[in-house]
Amino acid sequence: MAVSFMTEEGLKMLFETILLQYGFEKQRYIYVRDFGSFLLRLSLQPSLGSEDYHLDCYFLIKELHEKSVLITFLVADITNRQKFVINEKETEIIKIEDLKFEDTSKILRSAISDVVTLVESGGLKGYLEKYPEAIKSAPTGSMPYFEKLGII
Repeated sequence: MAVSFMTEEGLKMLFETILLQYGFEKQRYIYVRDFGSFLLRLSLQPSLGSEDYHLDCYFLIKELHEKSVLITFLVADITNRQKFVINEKETEIIKIEDLKFEDTSKILRSAISDVVTLVESGGLKGYLEKYPEAIKSAPTGSMPYFEKLGII
């Protein structure tokens, strides 16, 4: 029986399938979910020159932007690189050439589920409480909003 390893095309299809199951919408080349007061974008980013990928999270706070910015979503108020858990160890990189399709599916689904579950239960504040390092990515103009939320 042949072992099926993940391909770049397979990874992209798997990523889209999982995100659609979690309520994300594809908007051109990005996947966005509206959480009321903010938008969350998840993006699978390739590393240059390799078959390594990162899962990036982008939060855009509606109150801080005009509608045109919300539609294009080319800016973010918070960015963070989500961790994958592989063999019970956290890593920021998933190397598809080393993983079977089934393993990649479980690893990717788990990482996405962690983000969505955290945001659904605790909102942006809950996410930033778990990942306080992400606040460092916020532009200075966003800080009064985070003060208002009691995050900083």
